[in-house]
Amino acid sequence: MDTRLSEGQYFGKKRSEIRIGRLILSECVYLPESKIPRHSHENAYMILTLTGSQREDLGKGHRFYEPNTVALHPARETHAQTVGPAGLRCLHVEFGADWVEQNPHVSCALRRSAHFQKCELSWVTAGIHREFLHTDDVSQLAIEGAVLRALSEIHRNLSSHERQTAPHWLKRARDLLHERYSETLSLQSIGDSVGVHPVHLAREFRWHFQTTVAGYVRRLRIQSACRAMCEEELPLSEIAMNCGFADQAHFCRVFKQVVGMTPGEFKSRNYSR
Repeated sequence: MDTRLSEGQYFGKKRSEIRIGRLILSECVYLPESKIPRHSHENAYMILTLTGSQREDLGKGHRFYEPNTVALHPARETHAQTVGPAGLRCLHVEFGADWVEQNPHVSCALRRSAHFQKCELSWVTAGIHREFLHTDDVSQLAIEGAVLRALSEIHRNLSSHERQTAPHWLKRARDLLHERYSETLSLQSIGDSVGVHPVHLAREFRWHFQTTVAGYVRRLRIQSACRAMCEEELPLSEIAMNCGFADQAHFCRVFKQVVGMTPGEFKSRNYSR
């Protein structure tokens, strides 16, 4: 019979923990090449990979973790793990049933298993770990805000992939944004490319993807910049230009607004762990 872990329990060695009601944050370390038997958890939780790696067996397939991987586990999801040769250090964010019930607008993201790599959402979750490391008199409030923000963005991200009823022209418009997000685009030029009026494009895009076209492009640019800062040794000015920002000052301003920290703080956080 698979083991079920109660609230706040993990197989890794717990280095520190913060409890904010039924919201529990635990930083854990796992020994190199250790094998974690099949088990489940009483509560849903999110895992943020800080250093190291692991392979996870969900029964229906495998998924791999590396630094900046973000994953969601619904309550009582069964899985097993094999830790990589460098061990694993991660932050668990666990959601008690009361917390889930009190925050239905974002906790709906916790109903399904999800997995994000290559910094796709690390700019969102980096804020959680940054606040976790702080111990001032407003750190708990900041942690709650960072967690809510992360789940909101994850829910938005999942929803944008799940809206299968989007018309083909709208999917083509979205694909165009993924291909040309670093370019200067207009609603008129996008609408012309897919054969619809720009007003209709803007309305349908917002309904299906829960954000404006400009907001979607902004997130694509930020995600691209995060990947570049994690994977390449390039000056910020070059990253800004490659991702479509007017200049480094504009890039830094938008990055701080979206991510909640400066590009330098984000890069330092990812290279120092």
